[in-house]
Amino acid sequence: MSRKPPIARVLTHLLVAGAGLLLARQMTGASGGTTAGNGADSSSRKQGVDSRRPDKQTRTIQTWRGSEYARAWKALKTAKLTTKERLQTQRELLRAWAEVDLNSSLEAALAEAWDSDREGYYDLDGPLLDVFSEAFAKHPEDGWELITSRQYGLGTGLIRNVWIQAVGERDPLFLASRLGQLSWRDRDRALDACRMGMSIGGKDNAAKLIEVLAGLPAEVISAKQVAEFSDIPGMETDPARLREEIASTTTPRMAQIKAAMLGAALASSPVSEIEAGTRDLPEQARAEAVWAAFSNHMHKPADATALLDLLVADQAWDKFENSETVDILRYALKSSEGKAGGATIAQWAATMPVRKETTELFHRSVETYLRDNMQESRLWIATIEETTWRDRAYAEYSQQALNAHKDPEASRWALDKIQDQKFKAEAEGWRSSWEKRNAAPAP
Repeated sequence: MSRKPPIARVLTHLLVAGAGLLLARQMTGASGGTTAGNGADSSSRKQGVDSRRPDKQTRTIQTWRGSEYARAWKALKTAKLTTKERLQTQRELLRAWAEVDLNSSLEAALAEAWDSDREGYYDLDGPLLDVFSEAFAKHPEDGWELITSRQYGLGTGLIRNVWIQAVGERDPLFLASRLGQLSWRDRDRALDACRMGMSIGGKDNAAKLIEVLAGLPAEVISAKQVAEFSDIPGMETDPARLREEIASTTTPRMAQIKAAMLGAALASSPVSEIEAGTRDLPEQARAEAVWAAFSNHMHKPADATALLDLLVADQAWDKFENSETVDILRYALKSSEGKAGGATIAQWAATMPVRKETTELFHRSVETYLRDNMQESRLWIATIEETTWRDRAYAEYSQQALNAHKDPEASRWALDKIQDQKFKAEAEGWRSSWEKRNAAPAP
């Protein structure tokens, strides 16, 4: 893995003053190749260096061997430098060392303190590790091999973060091909880095990136996540053209991705246009397009629930289990005026089919209305026709009475209205947990 590419890195005069002959003899100036003066000669005598052999002492830094970098690094520990000078010198030395021996330079950097001296600014990579960006960008495979070897312990995560950013900007296709080997914690950061790298690419590169991402399993990157790259310059966004591509694609995965792109392109359109624009798609592709239209725009409550009704029609139940659905409905509430939005979403929730996939969404859809309208909502709950939803609305009312209003009496009123005795026992358990958490301390 050791290599010596033609990279010119200049050590500053700080090396002469603080790091001794091992650094000073390699110093280059603005003229490109000047050597240390009398101060360096004096230092060389103290270090026992033969100054009569200049051909051995004046090699530029790019010709150093790995062992020479290691000795220079060690010499810095006793150099009389300010904190700022030491950090600057360490960074320049590591940057050049990484081109010769990436592994040893990484180990040297990780042996230093990981925290940054910059007050008021959190540096995820510490004060030194970002200097490896250039080496990682030039040789992504070498960096990846070192990272996956896990030989750096806790430092592996810091190195991986630098590698992701550097490779994403220089070679996003390489980074995309490794997404499946990254943890879920790192994937979003890697996708952002790929996006940054592709933002300056052309149509051909963007299409290649989509192809690489489409080849990854859905559990690594969803169709919607792939489709989010449709805003890269050069990608197709015309709805009519996307419908043609969906019809002609030969793989279900790519059809889903193109459908998600179509939904994103239609997201700001009226619901009637979204419905018309997705009506003739295959069922799975249609559900993906509608979901993308629902999740890529802050719709008003009535529009958001109308789009969810389209998903009910397609029996896309996995979308109702998605936690993002709850978040989007909450955003829709923020876009509404007064309490009307909460009532709209709560009333819609009571019309959903009763299924395991819709149960949690029902609770989250009615909680805001119940919490903010404790008296009015009593009348509404009584009008819910579906007994399962009515019982669950009473249970959620009890929860809001306890947690939001500290009102055990209102909670008891609601719990006594539940008809399903098995479910009532479950709801009573929720109340018991609240009572234990809020019990007065023993005297």
